[in-house]
Amino acid sequence: RAPALPLTVRAASVQPSPAAGKVYIPTPFGLISRAPVELPPMVSLAAESSSDNEGADGIGGTTPAAARRLAELERILVSGEGGLEAAAAVSAPSGVVPDALPASVSRGAGAERLKAMMELPFFAPAEAAPLLLRALETPAPAADDELFRAQAMFALALLLAAAPGAGVGVEEGLMGSVPGRCFRRIERGLLEDKSATVRSAAAAALGYLRGMEGYAAAAADALVRSFLEDGDWLVRVSAVSAMSLLKDQRCLGYLRKELRAVREKGVMDPNETFLVNALVGGVAELDEKKKLVDEIEWFAGHKEVMVRYTVAEVLGMYDGDKAVGLLRALCDDPKDGVKRRATAALDEVARREMEGGARNN
Repeated sequence: RAPALPLTVRAASVQPSPAAGKVYIPTPFGLISRAPVELPPMVSLAAESSSDNEGADGIGGTTPAAARRLAELERILVSGEGGLEAAAAVSAPSGVVPDALPASVSRGAGAERLKAMMELPFFAPAEAAPLLLRALETPAPAADDELFRAQAMFALALLLAAAPGAGVGVEEGLMGSVPGRCFRRIERGLLEDKSATVRSAAAAALGYLRGMEGYAAAAADALVRSFLEDGDWLVRVSAVSAMSLLKDQRCLGYLRKELRAVREKGVMDPNETFLVNALVGGVAELDEKKKLVDEIEWFAGHKEVMVRYTVAEVLGMYDGDKAVGLLRALCDDPKDGVKRRATAALDEVARREMEGGARNN
């Protein structure tokens, strides 16, 4: 499976109001946005209730109905109860497209737990986060389910960002706090979980903490450690992508060193393609002064089409004769997709030049 798609989560507005047209929900494969009409019925109700209670840090505990629903979620998530009754509660009416989960995991008791977890980010973090943390530690089918643990990493990231005090550093006496506990559990998932699926999900989840003072720096530290120590390619790809999102300049040296090692080796194993793509993109993203085009140049002639496509894409961020020359060469690539991407990148460079000239005039 592909790494989770990037999404920047900010503490002040991680969960937009349904009135804005979209909400974010956690899945085992990342955070996704959905219009309220596309949500499973119970998730849609939670989103609507959250909108009705804006300013109350979510809906948990604000109404008797919310308290009852949290108790039901606890039975499903922690006790593994719910059975057919839970299945009926999340079944969609005819004509609605409810499932955010792939068809292969959208049925059965495990799927009901995943759907129940989608509701938690719409409740107050002080009540929803401890419930989810308890479910992860309770010896039960849920805690043994790698898809459950993977989805929990993304749900915890949403709850962390929405929790009061989340903008304060992770080391500043908050280890017993809701955001501190959420962070440490994601970090543990990244560095200790036996499943590469969960570790890659935890890496992606940490990348969503960009802009959160204290937590973003701690996330970068954990991601660097994972990148250096984890032997699974998907975990490393997710770690690189997350570092790119965090924009922490301390990570750049590690990515440059790894990219240099690949370049010096000269022949790349096809299995390294995803990692090299992430490294090329990560170096370009973190290269604030856009001076490292020489480190990307070698990959413009790589035999793997996906690598050449990525190079064409990131060179659109660079100005100067060398970047333009490489892009023009890629416009003659034997693969049409690379040609189109290089042409679009040249257009981006030309547009910046025109805007710069207009400002100077």
